[in-house]
Amino acid sequence: MRSDGMKNFKKFVSKNKVLLLVGALIILFAVLSVLIKEEDIQVNNDVTNWYSTTKEGGVVVTVFGQTWCKHCKNFKPVMTKVQKEYGFKLFWFDLDEVSNKDKVTLENTYQIYTDFGTPYTFITNNGEFVADYQNGAMSEEQLIEFLKENKVIETKED
Repeated sequence: MRSDGMKNFKKFVSKNKVLLLVGALIILFAVLSVLIKEEDIQVNNDVTNWYSTTKEGGVVVTVFGQTWCKHCKNFKPVMTKVQKEYGFKLFWFDLDEVSNKDKVTLENTYQIYTDFGTPYTFITNNGEFVADYQNGAMSEEQLIEFLKENKVIETKED
């Protein structure tokens, strides 16, 4: 009985190699598309790089979030989409994944304390604090307006 099943399986595989290969490729592409989408929302989260960039690197947008925060999860793709469109420097830190040492650096650099709601967005320019948004997530339109008001981005010509 077992050998009949194995024989049938081998016949099926030998007759349907192309079909099985196509199926495997479809699954591979589906998995890769999910991974690529996840990669699209990765942003810089290196505290040492953030510190030096904010001190001497022109305009920088920084967001403090939390991995468990639903507003942060909704805002991150909005922020990264706008960042890709306009090309400003962006750092995103999920505070529940930041070491205590790095959290002290983040707080002390601009006297910003991390015991407030998230997401928290702020802008610096050459080491100077410019503005912040303390009301959580923004829509794409609100974010673009906030960035324009604080001279992070300019109005795009149509």
